Amino acid sequence: MGHIDDPADQIESQYPIEAGSILTPILAIAAPFLAVEPKAAAIAAVVGGIGVVADFLSRRRVDERMNVFFRSVREQLRESAVTAPKVHAEMSDPSAQETIITATVQTLRTPNKEKIQRFGKVVGSALNSEAPDWQRATEFVRDLEQLNDHDLAALRVLWGIQRGHEDGRGRMHTDANRYTGEWSRVVGRAGQKMGWHPDELYSRCARLSGFGLAIEVQPNPAHQGPDDHCFRLTGKGVELLRMLQSKPDEPPEPDFDLLVIGPKR
Repeated sequence: MGHIDDPADQIESQYPIEAGSILTPILAIAAPFLAVEPKAAAIAAVVGGIGVVADFLSRRRVDERMNVFFRSVREQLRESAVTAPKVHAEMSDPSAQETIITATVQTLRTPNKEKIQRFGKVVGSALNSEAPDWQRATEFVRDLEQLNDHDLAALRVLWGIQRGHEDGRGRMHTDANRYTGEWSRVVGRAGQKMGWHPDELYSRCARLSGFGLAIEVQPNPAHQGPDDHCFRLTGKGVELLRMLQSKPDEPPEPDFDLLVIGPKR
């Protein structure tokens, strides 16, 4: 009887996940966690667990979620020059391994495919970088586990008005007057695109500030009243948007034409 000698082939035969040969090192890091989750489904079934929970933790559903993740990573690499040796080299870095483990665990815990795709985009974007910052990538994966669609929409609303204040190196200018003078446009865009009352916008921006993605700036009495607030994107916010943006040859996401971010110069 034949046997499989290549460790990569062994992993791919055990887990029918569409990683692709270039991403086999990533699958190798994720594999131990893929072996654990289905056991929880068996335990849930034995003790009379709720059927939807057992199904969520089944081998079929685990593989389904991981395929979404790997397809997202591959899509980010589709037009890149990233090679298998580079992926192998990067995955020897403990910080990169932490990113993959974090993304795998979060993928296994959520049924939200859009979130899973975002985890994959972060990993793919990091691999595309000449000098990946894996600690930042891990931070983004953890942030995206908590951020919802409206939080990301708030980021895009800010970018739609404030993108002219990015310095071309991924940093935002810090002069508050650049932002206070046009804050009314941000409020108007939030109402137009999202139907948000200013109070909802303030709430979303305050939440983003807790992740370091936006920051409140001192209002200018010449432009704002005493009860107004003003927020601006941070460089970290711009970096996250850049990682999540659609490919240039793909249709823009609905209402997110704001997400047109050029490469760093």
